[in-house]
Order: sequence, then C-alpha cells, then structure tokens
Amino acid sequence: MSDTSTTPETPAPARAPANERLRPPRARAKPWLSIAVAGIAGAIVLEGAAALGSEYSENWASITVGIAVVAAYLLEYIAGRVVQAACTTIVAFGIPTFVTLAITPIHTYNGFRMIVLLSIALWVAVFMVGGTRGRALFLALAMLGAWTFAVLEVGHVQDTARVLQSIVPFATPTYDFDQPDCEFYEYDDEGNFVENQDCAAQYEAASRRPPLPDYSLGIGLVSLLFAMMFLAGMVTNDGRNANGLGTAFAIPALIAITTAVGAFALKLDSIWFGGVLAMIGGLILGSIGNGNRRFTTWAGALGVGAGILLFTGDVAEKWFDSDSGLVLGLTWIVAGVVAIVAAVKMASPHDDDYETATDS
Repeated sequence: MSDTSTTPETPAPARAPANERLRPPRARAKPWLSIAVAGIAGAIVLEGAAALGSEYSENWASITVGIAVVAAYLLEYIAGRVVQAACTTIVAFGIPTFVTLAITPIHTYNGFRMIVLLSIALWVAVFMVGGTRGRALFLALAMLGAWTFAVLEVGHVQDTARVLQSIVPFATPTYDFDQPDCEFYEYDDEGNFVENQDCAAQYEAASRRPPLPDYSLGIGLVSLLFAMMFLAGMVTNDGRNANGLGTAFAIPALIAITTAVGAFALKLDSIWFGGVLAMIGGLILGSIGNGNRRFTTWAGALGVGAGILLFTGDVAEKWFDSDSGLVLGLTWIVAGVVAIVAAVKMASPHDDDYETATDS
C-alpha cells in the first residue's frame, strides 16, 4: 500500500479591488534640449510668418500666419519628435495670433471678447481632434483663456483696456477706443522731429477721466473659483493616472492662485495679509503636488517662502517702526530657521525615497 501524501495548496492572495490597486505612472518623455530648442525655434518661425505678411498689410499677415498654422499641423503627422515640437509651438501660439490679426483693427470692446473666445474654441478643437504633440498644452491654453475672459468681464474689459493703454500713453494706439488717433511726435516743415501740440492736448484731455473703479475683490473671487476648479481637475486626472492631462491644470492653477492672493491683498491694502494668503495658497498647492509633481511642489514652496518674507517683513517694520537692514535681516533669519524646523517636523519617513514623479 503506497503512502500518498498531499501538500496543502497555498491560498492565492486576495486580489485588491480595482479602485484600490496602485498603478505605476505612465512614462513621460524626457526633457531633451533639442526638443526645447525646436519649440522656441517654432515661435521664431511664426514671428517670421507674421512679419512677412505685414510687409503688405494686416490681411496678408493673417493669411501667412494661417498658412503657417495649417502647414505645421499637417506636418506633425509625418515629422519626427524634434520637428513636432516646433510645429506644436506654431499651432498653439499661431491660433491667437491669427485670430487677432483677422479681427484687428478693433473698434469695439467686443473685439477683445471675440479674440479670447475664438482662441479658446480653436484650442479646444485641436485638443479634441488631436494629431499634435503635447495635446495638454492646448487644454492648458484654453483654460487660461477662460480664466482671462472671466477676469476681464469682472474687471470690465473697457477699464482693462484703459489700463493697458496707459502703460504706453504716447504710442500710436492700436485699438480705437478712448485714446486720440494721432501721432504724438511729427516732422515740422523744416524736417525737425518735434512734439505735436494738438495731439498732446488731445492726450491731456483723454487722461482727465474718472479714476478706475476697484474690481480687486471680484477678480480675487473669480480667480479663487477658477483655482479651485483647476486644482480639482489636476487631482482628478492624477487619480485616474492621466498625468499628462493633470499637467494641463498645473500652470493655470498657479496663475489663478497668484492673482487671487494679489487681488485680495490689494483690496485690503495689507502686505502682511497678502503674505498670509500666499503661505496658505502655497501650502495648498504644494500639498497637492507633494511626492508627485515637482513643479507644483516647488511652486507651492516658493509661495510659502514669499508669504513668509512679506508677512514677517511687514510685521517687523510696523512692530519696530523701522525698515532698517538690521531689523529685517534678523527677522528673516529667525523666520527662515523656524521654517526649516517646521519643514523637518513636516517631513515623512518616505521623503528621502527616490520615486518616479511627474515633472510638473
């Protein structure tokens, strides 16, 4: 009689639910200098196309830019990675350039709105259709365009245009709004380059307008709302392991948060309060990127650092009633040491691990 022994089977480990299994992050292309140079070179080619057409008229400039955008988009299907980077730049930034040239000259404030809305629509269309390298760039530009449109509406686009025109008050106006349509300098009968007195009087009259209303609170609230939506989009896509799409939300979120912090601080006319908001915003942004996104983590840390400088500097100046280098220097040294200690306390045992992280 044979002695047959049976080895008990080891039960297979329970399989974790699909929503709990960790998936490795998708591989992303490495940042090669050749691709970056090609991307910048694409912007130069786009500028050349615009300059070539402008030699004849704005209509020709819009045509040459449009041809460059279409050609670059089609070329991406057969070009290598390096040339694709240049083509993506031409398509991404050629879209608003083409729209602006096609609509200019702008005679109403709706012209600004049309430029932003049409650019958003075309960026979204390219993102949805695909065919380009770095599709997330077009989504990011569309979201920045949406935020810009909302901020312009809250700040009243006509007042925003007045602010932009006031930056170069004596330049020939590109947009036919409140500025006089004249040359501030001209040649007299003897060929001397002199000031145009009539034009100077028109500019003087145009400058006597009522002061701009304060829209900082509305701009801050709108920017905060957009920042929350952008951060939610980044977190959602990262959770779905769609890091590329999550990256498209990172820079718009940073810009919206920075604008919100500045607007709220401007509304309250308080430097120290702006510093507090910068620290809070930086901590939120950095916490979301912590251990996952390098750019977001470092951007959050920079926000915290800027907030510490603003808060401690303003408090020290008011507390000691002095803005001397001695007071500020000692204050910032102490604040920096305290921040280092806080960072040490904040660190986790895994902070020294070298894990794959998303570049942004």
